[in-house]
Amino acid sequence: MNSTYWDNSSFLIYLMQAFVGMYCLRTVVKNSNFTKRNLSRNFAAVSLLIIWTFFATFRMVSWGIGGTDAMGYILFFENSWGTYDEGMEHIASDVAYLWINKIIRLCTPNYHVLFAIVYGFITYSIIRFVKQFCSRYWNFIPLILAFYLFLRGYNTLRSNLAIAFILLGIINVTQKKYKWAYLYMICSALTHKAGIPFALSIPFLHFAMVRGLKTKYLVLASGLMFMIATYVREYFIAFASVNDLGGSYESYAMNATGSLMSSIVECFMQYLLAIIVVLSTRKIKRVAIKYGKDTLIMVNALLYVCYFDMMLIPINAALGIWRGYEFLYIPRLCMWSLVIFVYTRNYDRTLKCIMNSFILLYFIAWFTFRLYRTYEASDLMPYILNVF
Repeated sequence: MNSTYWDNSSFLIYLMQAFVGMYCLRTVVKNSNFTKRNLSRNFAAVSLLIIWTFFATFRMVSWGIGGTDAMGYILFFENSWGTYDEGMEHIASDVAYLWINKIIRLCTPNYHVLFAIVYGFITYSIIRFVKQFCSRYWNFIPLILAFYLFLRGYNTLRSNLAIAFILLGIINVTQKKYKWAYLYMICSALTHKAGIPFALSIPFLHFAMVRGLKTKYLVLASGLMFMIATYVREYFIAFASVNDLGGSYESYAMNATGSLMSSIVECFMQYLLAIIVVLSTRKIKRVAIKYGKDTLIMVNALLYVCYFDMMLIPINAALGIWRGYEFLYIPRLCMWSLVIFVYTRNYDRTLKCIMNSFILLYFIAWFTFRLYRTYEASDLMPYILNVF
């Protein structure tokens, strides 16, 4: 039974969590440099961890409510030591996710424990990434969309877990903890096959930070990706049909319309940010260097990740990887925070207040638009809290 419909109370619950996320992430970053306010920073981080995890863990889940794939994940968890139902073989082939389920299932048959651990870990990775890559001076309004990515995890639990591993891997590259970075990369690839291209952002960032890459070459590589995307699609379909990548990936690629207009509508913010970053790289670096060497290093790393994300846009469109825009969603939000700061930092207080009001309305509108485009297919409404 499909009970999905647009529900205003559910929308308000989601919007509330989006605002809580923006406020708590802002508090974590703004207070990170002041020892006397560490309590406030930690309280914000713990509050966000508890609130997001609680609402995700104790939502009602059934067929047609609580996320399209959520019930399948519950059944997979409950039967992770047995034989898998038809259609679950592709989940079992991702061995990292399989063993996460097996280990937790040894301790308890209650799927709420699995949800609490996984969603808690996803929230933790978002907090860690934002704390690492955002400066207390930046504009935090774009982070209201961080909850949209988390909300997508109500449906795509496994890919959100793969994203969490990628985020932690990127953090460890910037901290020069390369063994941990590559361990996270492997965990991501073994959690969801769709994450493999995006997990490569970790060695890409490692190489770029050690050797350096000029912007013009990255832009050229992005252009070449657009040219070869169609040919990659043909070879991918042939490869998937022989190697059986779960069946769905071949279907996604075969049904990809290749419509540029459709891709732009779905990933408008991704395309827009790519254009702004290409045109503003020098300006962004000039501003970043004023705030110290450490800030410049973090900004350079964020730029490299965003360029890598930009290079994969045509591949996502050609192969029909509809969840592809999600994998580096949080780095893009951090970049939006930086870009808005760079272009509004010299405004006077009144003009900045007006601009921030318009920016906030825009991001709320985008959050609403994206939710409206996905809530029905993802069974995200109505939201019903089901603690008992």
